[in-house]
Amino acid sequence: MKDGDSMNKFFIRIMLILFLMTGGVSAAQSGEVTVPPKPQGGMKPPPEAITACKGKSEGTAVQFATPRGDTLKGVCRQFEGVLAAMPEQGTPPPGDNKHQ
Repeated sequence: MKDGDSMNKFFIRIMLILFLMTGGVSAAQSGEVTVPPKPQGGMKPPPEAITACKGKSEGTAVQFATPRGDTLKGVCRQFEGVLAAMPEQGTPPPGDNKHQ
Protein backbone atom coordinates (compact mmCIF):
# COMPACT_ATOMS: atom_id res chain seq x y z
CA MET A 1 0.00 0.00 0.00
CA LYS A 2 2.90 2.33 0.51
CA ASP A 3 3.64 2.29 -3.21
CA GLY A 4 0.05 3.28 -3.95
CA ASP A 5 0.16 6.13 -1.41
CA SER A 6 3.38 7.54 -2.81
CA MET A 7 1.99 7.24 -6.33
CA ASN A 8 -1.15 9.15 -5.26
CA LYS A 9 0.94 11.87 -3.60
CA PHE A 10 3.09 12.15 -6.72
CA PHE A 11 -0.01 12.41 -8.90
CA ILE A 12 -1.54 15.06 -6.62
CA ARG A 13 1.69 17.10 -6.68
CA ILE A 14 1.85 16.96 -10.47
CA MET A 15 -1.81 18.01 -10.75
CA LEU A 16 -1.27 20.84 -8.26
CA ILE A 17 1.75 22.12 -10.20
CA LEU A 18 -0.18 21.99 -13.48
CA PHE A 19 -3.14 23.75 -11.89
CA LEU A 20 -0.95 26.54 -10.51
CA MET A 21 0.87 26.96 -13.81
CA THR A 22 -2.38 27.16 -15.75
CA GLY A 23 -3.88 29.59 -13.24
CA GLY A 24 -0.81 31.83 -13.49
CA VAL A 25 -1.10 32.02 -17.26
CA SER A 26 -4.79 32.85 -17.03
CA ALA A 27 -4.11 35.59 -14.49
CA ALA A 28 -1.44 37.12 -16.71
CA GLN A 29 -3.74 37.03 -19.71
CA SER A 30 -6.65 38.58 -17.82
CA GLY A 31 -4.36 41.39 -16.66
CA GLU A 32 -3.56 42.23 -20.25
CA VAL A 33 -7.23 42.37 -21.17
CA THR A 34 -8.11 44.90 -18.43
CA VAL A 35 -5.44 47.45 -19.43
CA PRO A 36 -7.31 50.52 -20.72
CA PRO A 37 -6.32 51.85 -24.12
CA LYS A 38 -4.17 54.98 -24.28
CA PRO A 39 -6.17 58.16 -24.85
CA GLN A 40 -6.16 59.51 -28.38
CA GLY A 41 -4.87 63.03 -28.93
CA GLY A 42 -2.85 63.32 -25.72
CA MET A 43 -3.76 64.62 -22.31
CA LYS A 44 -5.83 67.73 -21.72
CA PRO A 45 -5.51 70.10 -18.77
CA PRO A 46 -7.97 69.51 -15.93
CA PRO A 47 -10.86 71.98 -15.60
CA GLU A 48 -9.33 73.38 -12.38
CA ALA A 49 -6.16 74.34 -14.29
CA ILE A 50 -8.21 76.16 -16.91
CA THR A 51 -10.35 77.94 -14.31
CA ALA A 52 -7.22 79.10 -12.43
CA CYS A 53 -6.07 80.99 -15.55
CA LYS A 54 -9.45 82.43 -16.54
CA GLY A 55 -9.05 86.19 -17.07
CA LYS A 56 -5.26 86.01 -16.64
CA SER A 57 -2.46 86.31 -19.18
CA GLU A 58 0.16 83.79 -20.21
CA GLY A 59 3.05 83.62 -17.72
CA THR A 60 0.92 84.51 -14.67
CA ALA A 61 1.71 82.41 -11.58
CA VAL A 62 -1.38 80.74 -10.10
CA GLN A 63 -2.35 78.00 -7.70
CA PHE A 64 -5.43 75.81 -7.59
CA ALA A 65 -6.96 72.93 -5.64
CA THR A 66 -7.22 69.50 -7.23
CA PRO A 67 -10.28 67.27 -6.78
CA ARG A 68 -8.22 65.33 -4.19
CA GLY A 69 -7.73 68.53 -2.18
CA ASP A 70 -4.05 69.09 -3.03
CA THR A 71 -2.91 72.64 -3.85
CA LEU A 72 -0.81 72.89 -7.00
CA LYS A 73 1.26 75.88 -8.09
CA GLY A 74 1.62 76.59 -11.77
CA VAL A 75 2.08 79.13 -14.51
CA CYS A 76 -0.56 79.96 -17.11
CA ARG A 77 0.47 78.63 -20.53
CA GLN A 78 -1.26 78.13 -23.86
CA PHE A 79 -2.00 74.45 -24.46
CA GLU A 80 -3.89 73.38 -27.58
CA GLY A 81 -5.60 76.77 -27.79
CA VAL A 82 -6.54 76.91 -24.09
CA LEU A 83 -4.88 78.97 -21.35
CA ALA A 84 -4.28 76.60 -18.44
CA ALA A 85 -2.02 76.29 -15.41
CA MET A 86 1.02 74.11 -16.03
CA PRO A 87 3.21 72.86 -13.14
CA GLU A 88 6.07 75.23 -12.33
CA GLN A 89 8.68 72.47 -12.43
CA GLY A 90 7.03 70.57 -15.26
CA THR A 91 8.27 70.29 -18.80
CA PRO A 92 6.66 72.37 -21.56
CA PRO A 93 3.76 70.67 -23.32
CA PRO A 94 4.25 69.16 -26.76
CA GLY A 95 4.11 71.79 -29.46
CA ASP A 96 5.68 74.51 -27.30
CA ASN A 97 7.81 76.40 -29.85
CA LYS A 98 9.84 78.63 -27.52
CA HIS A 99 13.16 77.05 -28.58
CA GLN A 100 12.74 77.96 -32.26
